[in-house]
Amino acid sequence: MGMQTNKNYDPRLVGAATDQGPTRQSNQDAFWAPDRTSPTELGALYIVADGVGGQEHGAEAARMVTAVLSDVFYRTRQHGKAVAAALEEAVQQANQAVFDDAGRREARMGATVVAAVVADGTVTVAHAGDARAYLLGEGQLRPLTRDDTWVQNQVDAGLITPESAEKHEFRNVVTQALGNRADVDVHITPPQPFGPHAALLLCSDGLYDPVSPEEMYAIVAEQTAPAAARALVEAAITAQATDNITAVVVKRSLPGETAVAPAGGRRAVPFWLPLVIIVMVLAMAVGLFSVWRAAPPRGGAEATLPPSGLAPVVAPGAVVTATAVISATSLPTATALPAATATVAITATATVTPEPSVTPTSSPPLACVVTTGQLFVWPDAAMEEGGCETAVSDHALLNGEQVLLPGAGAQSLPVPRDCSQVHDFIFVQSVNDPAISGWVFAEEIRPLEPGESCP
Repeated sequence: MGMQTNKNYDPRLVGAATDQGPTRQSNQDAFWAPDRTSPTELGALYIVADGVGGQEHGAEAARMVTAVLSDVFYRTRQHGKAVAAALEEAVQQANQAVFDDAGRREARMGATVVAAVVADGTVTVAHAGDARAYLLGEGQLRPLTRDDTWVQNQVDAGLITPESAEKHEFRNVVTQALGNRADVDVHITPPQPFGPHAALLLCSDGLYDPVSPEEMYAIVAEQTAPAAARALVEAAITAQATDNITAVVVKRSLPGETAVAPAGGRRAVPFWLPLVIIVMVLAMAVGLFSVWRAAPPRGGAEATLPPSGLAPVVAPGAVVTATAVISATSLPTATALPAATATVAITATATVTPEPSVTPTSSPPLACVVTTGQLFVWPDAAMEEGGCETAVSDHALLNGEQVLLPGAGAQSLPVPRDCSQVHDFIFVQSVNDPAISGWVFAEEIRPLEPGESCP
């Protein structure tokens, strides 16, 4: 079977990148995106957190926000809460966790946050502070959040214009952040349609301060999600961003597709399959036409067969001589000459080469997929030096599927999309679809004993 995705999540449509920027000495931003173990059937969650500058332990605050928020959201969803309610509770608990940690450290620490959940064709956003969410669609980049900043309050009061607010010296002064006090005002947007060609952008102020909305729109619209996330960060660095930069991009469909992936685990038809079918049909048609052209006309040559009417049995390597008798009766003429019969002998020789002997080989051992979600299958190119940075998995296996183990066993290789880590991988080939083969996490494969099958 091919890449298995649910209606909320496809890893090929997600990109995330972060950088400390050209002026900062460390990176106090953090992000969170689903991976192969995330229960995205409950909603695909994405988070960007920005440690508050000038406060202590901003990096720790941002990382704590992403960890607590993602954990609480999915636990709350598993208990039946709706997406918006689960988001709000998760942000509140993340706020409390940072607030409590600041108390233990006797320090002031905080982080702004924006979190979005894609579920059932909609996107719901929660935020506090000045991290932003944008929705790209219908030719525009539309903000889904309103900044919690002193400057935005001045704009709302009519004291300054939005244009002057963009370059105001106090534009980065936030009015609330997680961890600064025991309670926080969580802003929740109503579910927004996430159409077939839509894209979602979450980012910190290090991106949208130096990069214009028009440039952000062009980058997200024209590139794949992973490429767009990296290009956005590079654009901010080029524009001499004065803060850390983080971008998370989520798209609804691949180039040339009208939807992310079919619901219910059904596999999308690869774009090349119809072309292959057309080529095969044309090849068969040409072959049949060639056979028809080569066949003798009716009433023409007849091959002389053994009395049984069966073709002779030919020993391997033998030289065969065949004689055909062609009868030709002259057409009647005005002088009515008697009919004449002409016999033409045709001798043809053909050498039959013996079939090569085939030495039976033992089949590769069988194994069973044991995973809690989707087990992505990575091609050889993803495991080569440098390949992990741009790795894309086009297939995934599910729990209980049988695979062959044609390789030499587990190998320690860089983790795709996280090249800094090394993990044990093993090469497998799907039993159901032999075209699916590649590298998977070794611990999620269990070898089977002879005669044993997957549960």
